[in-house]
Amino acid sequence: MTEQGWLACTNPEAMLRGLRGKASNRELYLYAVACCRQIWGRLDDVRSRLAAEVIERYADGLASRGELRDAMNQAGQAAGGQYALTQVWQDDMMLGLVGWGNGYTVLPAAVLVAPNADAERDAWGYARYVSFMAVTCAAGHGWLSRYQRWRAERKSQCGLLRDLFGNSSRPAAFDLARRTSDAISLATSAYEERAFDRLPILADALEEAGCDERALLDHLRGPGAHVRGCWGLDLVLGRS
Repeated sequence: MTEQGWLACTNPEAMLRGLRGKASNRELYLYAVACCRQIWGRLDDVRSRLAAEVIERYADGLASRGELRDAMNQAGQAAGGQYALTQVWQDDMMLGLVGWGNGYTVLPAAVLVAPNADAERDAWGYARYVSFMAVTCAAGHGWLSRYQRWRAERKSQCGLLRDLFGNSSRPAAFDLARRTSDAISLATSAYEERAFDRLPILADALEEAGCDERALLDHLRGPGAHVRGCWGLDLVLGRS
């Protein structure tokens, strides 16, 4: 995908195809969780939300595979055990799973985080699966309104991908000498507390330390959505 195409894309599936083999498992899991958090209100069973939170912690090495498996199995029970991961790898199977017409409206949101524990074997496939299902769940009722919400959710997910992966055609350069104790403290608290409104303050701290990487500073000060895994925040924290 070209730089212009990446920056203007409104199709998360196309962006994910471009990331296959390039993105880390951590980044892909965090993207999947970010998709879930965008429709958090639809995950009305606590087991589904818990599974998303465990996946997020697993991505950062804070949860074991056993915890991941147990959480996803619990979410599977919340979904009624009706769905398996193997049902959604091919596009025709995805369409068959979700159905047409009002079939979109009966999909349990718990299925977002409950294919099965084998999702850890293919982080890219799992991210693709959750992305698709989140769009589906966000669409809701009514042909016109559903289409509008479908488009809006897809566009929003593209914003998440740009926040996570930045502009691969113009990777930002960052001098580690600018990682002052203040900058690291601000970045850590913003990450751990999801206090992404502090990112402009982080940009100020970096600039005061001599950072002049405009792409990084502009991103941290930008109005777009920021999530765990944000490329600018990860750059400061030394994560990948």
